[in-house]
Amino acid sequence: MYLMMSSVASTNGSASSERDPQTLSEIYHKHVLKQSHDKHRLDQAKAQLVANGSKTTELAVEYLNEGIARAYLNESRLNAITCDLQLQVSTLASEADNWLKVMNKFNDSLKALGDVVNWTACINYDVAHINRTLHNVAHGTINATDRISEERSETVTAGTSNLPQD
Repeated sequence: MYLMMSSVASTNGSASSERDPQTLSEIYHKHVLKQSHDKHRLDQAKAQLVANGSKTTELAVEYLNEGIARAYLNESRLNAITCDLQLQVSTLASEADNWLKVMNKFNDSLKALGDVVNWTACINYDVAHINRTLHNVAHGTINATDRISEERSETVTAGTSNLPQD
């Protein structure tokens, strides 16, 4: 090939003969060097790209992990607060139940006391009625059987109250 190029150059007789003729092996060697250099630059660019991608991925994962860690911490706090509130609610329910029992007993006691008061009022009325009736019979002012039947009809028409209507 060298021979062909030099024969072409010498036949033309121009300035190209003054230049260094390149051989095919030199051209190939330059091509290989250029490819090697390009490959080296490409490998460096790939390595830089992988490093940048890895760094970006690490930062993204770190950012997400921080968010997840915060969410987990918040969840743990909420679980602790929820457990505390459940305990407080159960304690409050127990105390409310105890208060309800105490109030029901107190209410029953008041009812019993009211029944005793009503019973004593009825006994007082009956004793007073018997006393008046005996007094009237003793003085002869009224027939005892007439007065009793009158009071019974008044009591029935007055309703369920046995208290005197003075």
